[in-house]
Amino acid sequence: MSAKKYHVKLSDEERQQLLALTRKGIYPTRRITRARILLLADAERPNKSIATYLHCSYTTVTHICQRYCIKVLEAAISERPRSGAPRKLDGRFEARVTAVACSTPPEGRARWTLQLLADRLVELGFIESISHTQVGRILEKNELKPWQRRQWCIGDVTTEFLWRMEKILDIYEQPYNPQRPQVCFDERPCQLIDDVLTPLPMKPGKPTREDTQYERKGVCSLLPI
Repeated sequence: MSAKKYHVKLSDEERQQLLALTRKGIYPTRRITRARILLLADAERPNKSIATYLHCSYTTVTHICQRYCIKVLEAAISERPRSGAPRKLDGRFEARVTAVACSTPPEGRARWTLQLLADRLVELGFIESISHTQVGRILEKNELKPWQRRQWCIGDVTTEFLWRMEKILDIYEQPYNPQRPQVCFDERPCQLIDDVLTPLPMKPGKPTREDTQYERKGVCSLLPI
């Protein structure tokens, strides 16, 4: 790894200012992250280690250290002036949104929310700011729905599984033989239920009426052909 080009050496006053900034929790996330970068760099932590620890890019760490060394402390932790034109959300950025949405959610969270995704994209330095509605539109465009779950049988594709699958496929590919017809059937589980109250019989203009309550009598499996 190449040596650092920009070395951060904070004065006592600057160090106390940054420590106070990180402890108050009233400042934007990006400003607090920049302050932490400078504090860790002042402690002679490698840039790569700082990026891993703060979950930001190596480039971001380098730029913050550079801005501190070339300019002043406030320039290093403040937002740069913007042109006023909104940043174009191109395909590369959408790919980054997709990658984050498909990753493991933060510790203590069962799933990603739109606001969590927006905060993480800003934290990673992919964009200066983005609303949760913009994130939602990108996910919708790419047919991603982090809030949905679908149960599925994820089997272990072993050699025996493949052999049995090929055997079944060979049977289906056999030509039609009227002497030996193929009969396919499936299994469907059903509940056996009984009425708690006697249904009211059908009358002219009224169908049979059954109460919503029922008594479960067990289950069975039907084999429909």
